[in-house]
Amino acid sequence: MNTGRTRTLTGVSRGTQGRLLTGLLFYAALIILLMITLFPIYWVVSTSFKSPLEVYAMPPRWSPGGLYLQNYIAALKGTPVARYLLNSLVVSLVATGAAVALGSLAAYAFSRYTFRGKDRLFFLILLLRMIPTIVTALPLYIIYSRLGISDTLKSGGARCVPSPP
Repeated sequence: MNTGRTRTLTGVSRGTQGRLLTGLLFYAALIILLMITLFPIYWVVSTSFKSPLEVYAMPPRWSPGGLYLQNYIAALKGTPVARYLLNSLVVSLVATGAAVALGSLAAYAFSRYTFRGKDRLFFLILLLRMIPTIVTALPLYIIYSRLGISDTLKSGGARCVPSPP
């Protein structure tokens, strides 16, 4: 009985073999891209555990000879990491709270009230949210430095509230 399919010696049709080969090539390419993407992360982490001699060795070593933790000790002793984390926590909590509060009030007003120019104002808000944050970074830095608050908690909280995400 002839079904119209061509079978190979293994008993698998040519169409199935083609799909298997395509899938295999796809996943092989995916694995190669994954390795290319993750290699810099591996290199940074492994280099952080190397001694200065191992870092500058030629040819470079792929993995550290041992766990050299002096790099981490020097980084933690040389900078006030706890203060930086506290500053980040304060800025993120203030910015998130202000954004949620202002966003909730605006959303309530847009959903419950009818006023002249509502559609245009809503469109303007959506349009402003489309502006990439990086576009506003330099002008805001210039403004904050002229106000004298460029490296303070005030500038961090103020930066996050009016800007688009």
